[in-house]
Amino acid sequence: MRVTREQAAANREKILELAGTLFRERGFDGIGVADIMKRAGLTHGGFYGHFASKDDLAAEITARVLGKEGWPERLTGRANPSFGDVVRAYLTPRHRDDPGTGCLFAALGSDVVRQPRRVRHAFTEGLRARVETLRTLLPGRSAAARREKALARPWRPPSRGPETTMKNGRVPGDDPQVGGGARSVVPGGPSNSRRIGFNASAQI
Repeated sequence: MRVTREQAAANREKILELAGTLFRERGFDGIGVADIMKRAGLTHGGFYGHFASKDDLAAEITARVLGKEGWPERLTGRANPSFGDVVRAYLTPRHRDDPGTGCLFAALGSDVVRQPRRVRHAFTEGLRARVETLRTLLPGRSAAARREKALARPWRPPSRGPETTMKNGRVPGDDPQVGGGARSVVPGGPSNSRRIGFNASAQI
């Protein structure tokens, strides 16, 4: 039976949504194409009508998740959230306990260094965009000062292995221009984020 364009587009969207959840739950290398397609209720061979490879899928998902605009508003439920609003909403048990729909940086930050360049590039561009968004929420006398604060890393993403990614705000092996300090800008400092119990995820 021939698949219509509309159905093909719906199938592609289903693969993207499901794989985005599974990658964040299990890691890029924790699940294969066959299992993704089985979960989607589609044939294994049908995957290659939508994507050239699993790496192609991973790169598109990374760009898709991190490229969504308006994430501070969705995260906080506020029309004009402050930086403090974003941090408080990010550091909640509800977000921590649902990595599949949560923060891609926290869920996959330790995996991305082992991925192909196109995946790392999508991750770096997503990080750059998020930093710019955070910069607009921060006080500071200059754009450079606000950017430095936005790049500060008051919490660490959980590691599936040695913590080698997100160090100084950049992905090893990719764009060295995305970097910055590690000063704490979370209200209450790093100890506050640990007290809240941040671990793995948030809608960011």
